[in-house]
Parts: sequence; C-alpha cells; structure tokens
Amino acid sequence: MKDIDCMAQHLKIFHEQSKEERTADFGEPCKTCCYAKECDFNWLSVMKPLLNQLEVRISMVKQGH
Repeated sequence: MKDIDCMAQHLKIFHEQSKEERTADFGEPCKTCCYAKECDFNWLSVMKPLLNQLEVRISMVKQGH
C-alpha cells in the first residue's frame, strides 16, 4: 500500500498547490513523508509500477504554446 499512500499524498498536495495558485511542486510531500528514506525521495519510482497498471496516463512534460 506504500505506492497508493505515496500517490495519494502527492495528489493531495498538488491539489492544495493548485487551489492556492502556487507553482506545482510534486516533490513537496517527500519533505514530510515517513517513507522518504526507503525510496530515497524518488517518488516516481514508487508510483511508476502502479501507474503502469492504470489506463490513465500522466505526463510530467510542460506543453509549449
């Protein structure tokens, strides 16, 4: 469940940043995460196996105008 907990923490903080119109910092939850030392702050490596099983695709690339 660590991967699901990780993803939920990141989505929660991302939502808060969005509501406050702050620049997205997807690494912010790692600062207070109890699993941070286990994953060495590499949140994407924790989430990637779970994301690979989903139909939803997430891109971390900013599209140009």
